[in-house]
Amino acid sequence: YQRRVHGNTCLGYHGYIVLLVFAKTSLVSRGHFIPSGRTERVKRGKDLGVTRASNKGGVGMPFRVYDSVVAFTAVHLTADTSKSRVEARNEDCYGILRDLQMGMEYVGFDYQDQYHHTFLLGDLNYRLTISPSDALPALNAGEWSTLLQNDELRQEIEAGHVLSGFLEHPISFPPTYKRKIGPCPEATCYADQYVLAKKKTSDGELGLRPPSWTDRILWKSLPDVKDRMICTGYGSCLEVSTSDHSPVWSTMKMVVTNEPSSYLFDGKEYSFTADHFVVRNAVGSPQRVKEYMVLFPLPDEDLLMIHTGMHQILELGSALELSSKSSQANRVIHRFGVDQKLEIKCTAHWNVLLTYHMIIKIVLVNGDDLGQSLLCLSTHLKNSDSHFHLSVYRGGVYQGTLEGDLFVVTTTDEV
Repeated sequence: YQRRVHGNTCLGYHGYIVLLVFAKTSLVSRGHFIPSGRTERVKRGKDLGVTRASNKGGVGMPFRVYDSVVAFTAVHLTADTSKSRVEARNEDCYGILRDLQMGMEYVGFDYQDQYHHTFLLGDLNYRLTISPSDALPALNAGEWSTLLQNDELRQEIEAGHVLSGFLEHPISFPPTYKRKIGPCPEATCYADQYVLAKKKTSDGELGLRPPSWTDRILWKSLPDVKDRMICTGYGSCLEVSTSDHSPVWSTMKMVVTNEPSSYLFDGKEYSFTADHFVVRNAVGSPQRVKEYMVLFPLPDEDLLMIHTGMHQILELGSALELSSKSSQANRVIHRFGVDQKLEIKCTAHWNVLLTYHMIIKIVLVNGDDLGQSLLCLSTHLKNSDSHFHLSVYRGGVYQGTLEGDLFVVTTTDEV
């Protein structure tokens, strides 16, 4: 099926961002591949006063594949070198993770924790931090690991400044930018395949840029399903010479299961009680905590609704006719103050309950939020200890830790 991605090119800014997702017809017709929300975008281009240009930013689409929900996000971030540009790229990532809401309703939580697997790919524009003269020996020798020690993106992720928790397969291919357009039969070394000279600056100076891996594919999985998404290949398409960027590709193996339908109709009522929440090691000097917001379950964890939707797809013959209904999961946002207890009731089969997740958002007295934490019930309920200790992130940036206790009791008072 198709989703049209809108771009505004009438403002004089080159290009826009497009994301295409292809699925086997057999998966769609059997209801194993269905839309899980809507196509959304975040503009991060030049500030035009009432809006921002759409040549920078991100566009995303989520889908359910069997029992897993995968979100794809194509991005194009701020270009050029300098420390301020690195910070601008980090801000672009932060804004995309915060503002991209692909559900059928706005829930107000960072989107990368709402899906089992989240892919972020495109022209991220992160560069090498060394001079071209220092980069050329390693470039000509094909010593990619030496060059990657100076990769901005890796440095920023390791420092916790951007995309915390996202993974990338080891790189074993040449830098993807800035390559000469067209075939280079005269090239005798890697350096001959790149344009090292920048455009002239306002004072007439002609600078140099080192080749860089600007084009990347990263992914993030929820902690309890990390081993179900495996990268089996990562490379670049050097034979494509119509752009100054080499396209990159990745092959992934995703492990899925098809839960027995009996799980959906055979369950107990469980009562969740949480309290003693404490925020520690908070970055900066945040204001006092006002309340906590809890999203439970996640947008696509109501399996009974999904099961019903799949049968309706088979009857209707089209997943698109259900795109607005199949994404309306039976979820609730709960609020409770710092001196209150969180109490939630949920009816589910135990095996289904173990697949659920809870997002806890920390709201400050000024109305802003410190960030959010993700609690995996499969990990928590298998431990004898009711205490949890979670990292807090905001827009992919580490903010501190959250501690508390979570008790789960059945209707028969069985802990």
